[in-house]
Amino acid sequence: MGLPRLRCLGLLGPSATSIKATVRFTLEQAAALAVKAGTDLSCGPRIAALPFAVRNRLLSSDDIDRAVKRLFEARFRLGMFDPPDHVPCRN
Repeated sequence: MGLPRLRCLGLLGPSATSIKATVRFTLEQAAALAVKAGTDLSCGPRIAALPFAVRNRLLSSDDIDRAVKRLFEARFRLGMFDPPDHVPCRN
């Protein structure tokens, strides 16, 4: 039995440990670099490091706004705000 075919929306998510583990920066620096590189979604401690990164000018509020905008665009494209009966992949 094969895997179901899925349409790619062009979304990429990092593993929970890859961002900090692959570079030799502080958590705050790694989180800022990840956001600037286009990693808009993160699970784990990096999300808590973002306010520090903004306060210390490692990230701007525009960087955060851009990431949040892309996240919500993806959520809308996935149908997360649509009624369940209007989203084909939920059936």
